[in-house]
Amino acid sequence: KLCVTLALALATALVAPSAQATPYCEGKLASDTIDEQQEITLGLLRSKKFDALQRRMDGHLDAYVAGRASDEELFYEFGAFDRWGPFLTPLIEEWIALRPTSFAARHAMTLHLAAVAWQKRGERLARETSRQQFGEFDKALAAAQDSAIRSIALHPKPILAYQALMVTGKAMRFDPSRIGQPAAK
Repeated sequence: KLCVTLALALATALVAPSAQATPYCEGKLASDTIDEQQEITLGLLRSKKFDALQRRMDGHLDAYVAGRASDEELFYEFGAFDRWGPFLTPLIEEWIALRPTSFAARHAMTLHLAAVAWQKRGERLARETSRQQFGEFDKALAAAQDSAIRSIALHPKPILAYQALMVTGKAMRFDPSRIGQPAAK
């Protein structure tokens, strides 16, 4: 029953004209602060300090749930993983292997895979983008969606996962009935 409710809510959000691609942001965070915080996060990932990285990201999630952090702060903290660099994939995979029930690790992969999808698509207009590029784009976005779907059950307030599903759903056709279904292997 919960899955049906969530699927309907997501479907409504996807077709609603006022659906935002990013959470409400008041613009209180300076870009240099965002960059510094994201670099700290990426430094922990690069150095494979997964316990410290997990504590850091869980701290942000806990602060959000407790009302001590805004949508904007949470969104930008996780934005560190919204990069396509190929060095990130094995590092995030290792983090997930060590922490298979970590919402933070799974959401990091979701953001990374979405960034990889956009890299595969390229920057050109649709009419200047090949079918092959669109095929690779769709495949990578589907992987990002699967990752987001897997993460929903891992956190009591998975707003980031729903936001990622809305963004990827806008980029390709998303079937809301997939929520609650086993993710593709």
